[in-house]
Amino acid sequence: MEGTITLGRKERKEALRVYRSHPDPAVCKRAQIILLLAAGWSWSHVRSAMFCSSRTIDRWQKRYQEDGLEALLSDGRGRRRPANDLSPGVGRPIGAYLEIAANPDWGPG
Repeated sequence: MEGTITLGRKERKEALRVYRSHPDPAVCKRAQIILLLAAGWSWSHVRSAMFCSSRTIDRWQKRYQEDGLEALLSDGRGRRRPANDLSPGVGRPIGAYLEIAANPDWGPG
């Protein structure tokens, strides 16, 4: 499971830039994980320092090795729907309830 990452001078500089200045804290954390692994830190030390799981370290190490720094910049959570995009049919029962609840004659009589 544990592996090493080797960063060239240019890659390290770019990872440091992302770590220091990216507006998304999750992206900064991913870059820091990669930088620590490249510095020779063990997974147990990275886990302790970054308060993350081995699964998180494994995920970002693999993604970095496959796609480079660009992989760290993605959301990493798969396809997400906008907050107002409910699954088909989900809004109907809620809307029906709100209509009934707004009726003053609704409820026990």
